[in-house]
Amino acid sequence: MAARQDQTLQIITIILAGVAVIFFALTVWMWSKLDTYAQETEAATTKERETRNALTTKQNEVDAYKEMMGYKQADTLQDIQAQFEKDMASFGATFAETDQKYRVILERLDAEIDNSAEQESQAKRRLEEAEREYAASLSQKDQQIAEYKKSVDAEAAETAKLRQEAQAARAEFKKTVDELEQTLANSRAAYTKQLDETKNQLASTQETLQNKDNSLQKLMKERTQEDPSFEVADGRVTWVNQRNRTVWINLGEADSLRPQVTFSVYEQDLADAGRSEKKGSIEVVRLLDDHLAEARITGDNIRQPIMPGDHIYSPVWHQGKAIHYALTGDIDLDGDGRNDVETAKDLIGMNGGVVDAVLEADGTKAGEMSVETRYLVLGDYPKSGAANAAEKRKGFSDMEEEAATYGVETITLQEFLNQMGYKPLDRTTDLRGGGTDSSKGKFRARSPYVPIGI
Repeated sequence: MAARQDQTLQIITIILAGVAVIFFALTVWMWSKLDTYAQETEAATTKERETRNALTTKQNEVDAYKEMMGYKQADTLQDIQAQFEKDMASFGATFAETDQKYRVILERLDAEIDNSAEQESQAKRRLEEAEREYAASLSQKDQQIAEYKKSVDAEAAETAKLRQEAQAARAEFKKTVDELEQTLANSRAAYTKQLDETKNQLASTQETLQNKDNSLQKLMKERTQEDPSFEVADGRVTWVNQRNRTVWINLGEADSLRPQVTFSVYEQDLADAGRSEKKGSIEVVRLLDDHLAEARITGDNIRQPIMPGDHIYSPVWHQGKAIHYALTGDIDLDGDGRNDVETAKDLIGMNGGVVDAVLEADGTKAGEMSVETRYLVLGDYPKSGAANAAEKRKGFSDMEEEAATYGVETITLQEFLNQMGYKPLDRTTDLRGGGTDSSKGKFRARSPYVPIGI
């Protein structure tokens, strides 16, 4: 019995020893694993810290780039992209797509300013050369006179006996002196004229430089302001009644809207009116509320009818702001061959616009363009043989050059009328009574309904 108990203790001892060995081995293995995990965790933490530092550096660089470009740090990429597209449409429309960058546009403007400065420098050098030539001419004339007087005096002393001949020589000398003085006077007059012309040219160059500088400052100022571009919708259609050919729009008395203002209608999903196809045109007939007005459909496409939500646009009327225009050429609104410049001025004024300058029917220009002038509307080029054709052609060219100086955008008369949705009629209403006729100087009749795309 005692021997069996001793064997049991031995077996238990052996089992406990095996368990202890296994536990020790597991402890060593777990310790090595924990050490490996600790190293991997430290490496991951280091890598995460480096990644965060890199992200912080990149974000700081992005914020710095935004500030350099005039944006706020809170502006998103979508905001910056939208402003960039507006800036390129306003300032980079004439540039190639690959050149539509802020730095390229600024460098191009700087190059134009440097070129103008070089022209002014050349004009000054020509003036200095003219002054030197005049001084040399005066010196040469004075030397010739002095030498001639000396020769005559010596001759008179040696030929005292030939007084009569001396007197004749004196008379000849006086005649020569008079001729020389006349020549000198003519030279001085020619120099004065040339000097005045040079001064006038210099003044014109300086004025051109000042106008370009004003235009550049205005463009840079407008970069941070809302652009009154015709590509931005003025409002939208809120309700359509195709049976009565009427629509309601979200503009009214509070928006300074007036009856007979015309709008073009564009697809609601197309934000850029300048590149979209017009769906139709409407004309305001009455104001219903602060931001509600009724208009009648004057033109549309039955395959693409006007729908609620469609955008409306007028190149003349803008909410809270008067757009400045200039008119040149033969303004024929209804194709009858007669100049409708007065009607065009009334049309712009009725739609809330301002006419800064206009080429009158007699070829004279009334008013002046400035950096505030937005569009130059180009009518038909004056035909040869017409009354005052030469004066009107010269005025046409002068106004185009003036528009280029001030950076005024030029559009054709047809583009202007199409964008505004204006459809002229031969018939007009005489406010003094007498029915309707096709004569000028009357109030414009309402635009008729004209289907589009049929």
